[in-house]
Amino acid sequence: MYPHDIAVVSSKFLAKSAGILSVTKTLFSDRGFPTFFLGEDDSLEERLKDFRTVIFSGYDATFAELTHHLKANGKKVVVFWHFSSASEVDTDIGSAWRSLVPFMQDHQIDLFITCKKGLDNVISSLFHIPAFFILNNATDTSFASLPKQGLGIYSGSSDYWVKNLRPNLYATLMTGLPVDILPYDDTIKSVVESLHKTDCVTGINDRLDHQDFLKRLASRELVSYVTFTEGAPILPLEALNNGVICLTGMNHHYFANDSRLSSLLMVPRPDDPETIYHAILTALDNKQEILERYKLWKTHFDAEQVTNFVDLVRCLNSL
Repeated sequence: MYPHDIAVVSSKFLAKSAGILSVTKTLFSDRGFPTFFLGEDDSLEERLKDFRTVIFSGYDATFAELTHHLKANGKKVVVFWHFSSASEVDTDIGSAWRSLVPFMQDHQIDLFITCKKGLDNVISSLFHIPAFFILNNATDTSFASLPKQGLGIYSGSSDYWVKNLRPNLYATLMTGLPVDILPYDDTIKSVVESLHKTDCVTGINDRLDHQDFLKRLASRELVSYVTFTEGAPILPLEALNNGVICLTGMNHHYFANDSRLSSLLMVPRPDDPETIYHAILTALDNKQEILERYKLWKTHFDAEQVTNFVDLVRCLNSL
């Protein structure tokens, strides 16, 4: 169905990359696009020589040398940027962005793909290069039938401000329900211990492979993922696909056409544990309505996403 002259290159070493790998698989690998990993696939330059277009899913300074090589050999280079502009204040993401900017300024990037609604127009205006807004998606429902108990916080890092672990932690502990945390490192353990809440908190300080993570996620009744900034978060879709309520911040385009669903799932004050706490209680009280509304919304979103991806392929073919 899709062209055989387009390859995708990602990296398993990108900082905070679990979401990038999941999206790369769902959008590209599962659709049959050849996918390679920088730093893991030997002779990558040689393996890419027969492809007309190369999509970088994620970007940092380690991609620069390959970018130069591909452009020198007449290839089209596309970058799928997974973050919002606010995330650039983060040390790792900011460094990655600064490594990409010179290529865009020199028009060495043939297409900029973003999952952050509106950022496509910003890039087109500032850099005068083509940009495309893509709809991220998640489809795995493997663990929907698992029994649900308690709350989850899956932030990726205890000190990564964007993921906002502490207000989510305080809010969930206020409920008195069991709370599962990943990563549950010494920093967060000390907070839990100081609050005398160790008896209701579980967790491990480790990264799980994606299926093990989904299984753990799907065992909760609600996940609190009220973050400060996102591109288009995959975790809430993964949770809701598997029958788990997921609260988020008001920083993405999901549920824009369902005001009731957005009011139940999107929390306006990510800095305020009390606001998150009340949102948790309200969501739990309306669990059945949320899951039914989500199922209807997701059916339409999936269809829209297929059309959106076909449009992306047309855009890639026109470069």
